Amino acid sequence: MRIQVFVGTVKGAFLYSSDESRSEWTVEGPLLGGWKVGAVSPDGEGGYVLATSSYVYGAMVHRGEDLRSWDMVEAPPRYSEESGHKMKEIWTFGAGEGVLFAGVDE
Repeated sequence: MRIQVFVGTVKGAFLYSSDESRSEWTVEGPLLGGWKVGAVSPDGEGGYVLATSSYVYGAMVHRGEDLRSWDMVEAPPRYSEESGHKMKEIWTFGAGEGVLFAGVDE
């Protein structure tokens, strides 16, 4: 059985893939180079969601189908301006029935 390991770092993400015996590995990346990659999770609809953050743009969400190609969501989760809070980072996701939950750091 082949194994894939998705690793998020402060300089992007890397996808490690094994051969059938798991004695040799290949690496792809950096994916999303220049972004801090914090979390990746199944989205409950057959794809994946990925959280990135940057000092300039704050917390962002990306969606993908294959762990290699990602599209940034146009309107990531944000606090209302009246709250006085700013979302710094998304550190985890959880999928429910038609809902995606996010654990965040403000």
